[in-house]
Amino acid sequence: MTMRINDGLDLDVVQTHITSLCQTVEGQKHLHRFYGGCQLEEVKASYRLQTWLREILGGEKPDLSGMQHFESMFSDKRARGLWVGAEWVTIIRTLRSCRQAFRRFKDWMCSAEFVLLANQSALTPSDVTHIDMFLDDLTQAIDSDGFLKDDASPELFSCRSKIRQLRQKIYAELDRISEPFKDKDILMLDEPTLRQGRYVLAVKAGFQNRIKGLIHDTSQTDQTVYIEPNSICHLGNEMKLLQSECEQIEGTLWLMFSEMFVDNRDVLCRLQSIVGLLDTLLSYIGFSERYECRQPNLGDTFTLVQARSPILLISHPNQTTSPIDAALSRGRGLMISGQNAGGKTASLKTIGVIAYLVSIGCEVPVGEQSVIPVFEHIGTMIGDGQSLASGLSSLQADVVRFNQIVEYAQSAQHTLVLLDEPCGNTEPEAGSALALSMTEELLTHDVFLVCTTHYARLKQASLARPELFQGAAVYVDDVNRQKHYRLVLDDIGESAPFDVARASGILPHVVKRAEALMSGEKTSAEDLLAGVRKLEIEKQRHVREAQEEAVRVNQQLAALVKDRDNFHQQKKEVEKKVRAELREELKKARALMSEAVRAHQQGASMEVVNKLNQALSRAEKETDAKLNSYKVESSNPAQKDEQPTHVLKSGARVHVDGFQNAVFEVVEVKDGQLLLQKGPIQIRKNISDIHIVESAQNVQKRKQAKQKGQPSRTGAKTAGITPRNKNNTLDLRGKRVEEAEDLLEQFADKAVKGNWDRIFILHGHGTGALRRWLHAEPASRFFAKKMYKANDADGGAAYTVLEF
Repeated sequence: MTMRINDGLDLDVVQTHITSLCQTVEGQKHLHRFYGGCQLEEVKASYRLQTWLREILGGEKPDLSGMQHFESMFSDKRARGLWVGAEWVTIIRTLRSCRQAFRRFKDWMCSAEFVLLANQSALTPSDVTHIDMFLDDLTQAIDSDGFLKDDASPELFSCRSKIRQLRQKIYAELDRISEPFKDKDILMLDEPTLRQGRYVLAVKAGFQNRIKGLIHDTSQTDQTVYIEPNSICHLGNEMKLLQSECEQIEGTLWLMFSEMFVDNRDVLCRLQSIVGLLDTLLSYIGFSERYECRQPNLGDTFTLVQARSPILLISHPNQTTSPIDAALSRGRGLMISGQNAGGKTASLKTIGVIAYLVSIGCEVPVGEQSVIPVFEHIGTMIGDGQSLASGLSSLQADVVRFNQIVEYAQSAQHTLVLLDEPCGNTEPEAGSALALSMTEELLTHDVFLVCTTHYARLKQASLARPELFQGAAVYVDDVNRQKHYRLVLDDIGESAPFDVARASGILPHVVKRAEALMSGEKTSAEDLLAGVRKLEIEKQRHVREAQEEAVRVNQQLAALVKDRDNFHQQKKEVEKKVRAELREELKKARALMSEAVRAHQQGASMEVVNKLNQALSRAEKETDAKLNSYKVESSNPAQKDEQPTHVLKSGARVHVDGFQNAVFEVVEVKDGQLLLQKGPIQIRKNISDIHIVESAQNVQKRKQAKQKGQPSRTGAKTAGITPRNKNNTLDLRGKRVEEAEDLLEQFADKAVKGNWDRIFILHGHGTGALRRWLHAEPASRFFAKKMYKANDADGGAAYTVLEF
């Protein structure tokens, strides 16, 4: 996509800054390509790649600096096509950096998103193999200083070996010749030296006749003569030939490597282009981290939340940048008004630059709720476009730019139009009418429109035609001597030119005279705007008060909910504690009861029985006291067992709460209490604590029938076992162990009170946690005689039976 952008947004500031974060020429090339705009899918790919790249990097960014651009190297050597010496050091370093980056980010660089954004095919395995082989060949043949190594080729190794051997011969011969003269102050240097490629001795002037040979050079002061002895002339000639041969071999190798470089040009340039795109995205990430940017939501609507100006962030990094909120609708214009130097144009440019950055796939400094489209066209009328060279006045320039925007908007799916005081350079009445007509025409093309203005006609339009225009105003707040600019939606701002002129230092008498000229001439439109502003302030006050009241109510509600939760938690803890204590007391009472019964059966004296009876009475009183202090009312009082008092007469047989299957006989009924007896043991209980087993009338009939030898038909319990039914079954499926424990204890108490022979516990199969917990407990824990798995007819392993 080629994005069409008019001038005036100061985009060069952002582009220059992001480009400076690039480390490579290839990365900058990709950036300049993106600066022309990206398609929606390319923007999505850019955002996904940046997210993935951050995860791969983990805070450690690769160093791509110092890489030479291959294309420029090929252009420089186009005539000769030969690279030698230190040039290969740069090539090897660049190639090694590219290969390391590719290996580290291989999966990322071969992804569909990367291929889409790179606008070229990914490297194939054969391409990678060629690069590896070429780099291995270079590193084996060329050292870190750019010289060919001896083993670059067998021929080079052989030639250099001969040169080394010949050099040793020459040095040995020169040492032999110079030995007699070392102590006679004839030689200027103790060691041989090179002159014009020949090995020579440095002899003081005047003593050259002492050594027979060829003079190759003299020093600048004529104090030293450089002589090649006759005995090594033939060795020097041989050395020259070997050196010439070595240079030819080296030249052949340089040519071979250069040809390999040219042959791999396509693959190498593609590799570098891929690494360049990595550099581009790293520059995006660097920009994002420096200015706390994020990826906005992409969509067809345009909503900015806490958006900060990238231009101000770059130009004034140490100053606080005031964020703005803005909501634009397709086909509806946002009219920004307010005083001069109040931030109208700054808000306009903030919206435009952020929209541009999104359209090139860069993250932006906005809040997380922001939604921004990918624009194909950003049309602007910002600044004075007059041109003396083109023969355009300011108004004519506005007209030309307006026609371009309309033309582009007709073909673009998403167009953003930014108008900064349009037609503000002509007669105000006609200019305002022309500006309003322009905005209406642009909105017919479903563009996103933002317009700044001082014209009352355009301000009135946002009041009279809210379906077409939305008002917004800018305000300046001074905080700690630093200006903060605010953009307030659904508002209209006053221009206040006199206040701005006075604050800018105009001569006082000038502004006073202007105010006198304007006195009494304030238009009805300005009066209307002032009234609207007053109503808006009143509305904001009511909204603010309602919001504060809502916050207070929510806080009180949250406190009540917290108190309710704490109460329920404390209630559960108290109930759990009470049940645990009562279980311990009941165990003690049952133990005393059992001991008393055994003592009676074994014929113990009445004194022992009475002592046990007294201990049992004390235990009963302690239990009753605890029950009274921790009494928890039933959630449904109507469900409490009501005992029919007309059958509670002397002789009736009853069960007592806390005494598992013991049957007591009623001795006396008085004032709501019963005197009960079992053998030698007598206790007093409330009527609410007993459960009738057999009425006194039935007991009398049974005794009479027994005396006559007749079978009794009124026994308290018939033979046989109660089958499973809904009344004697407790369903614990889906319960936690703590919940199940409480429910089972209550159900077992009910079974004991009702003199049931057994109950069925439905825990299901599930994970088996409930079943394992239940079978790990003793049956006596739930006042039962034994516990076992139900037979198949009663449900099998999904049920457990407690028998009493």
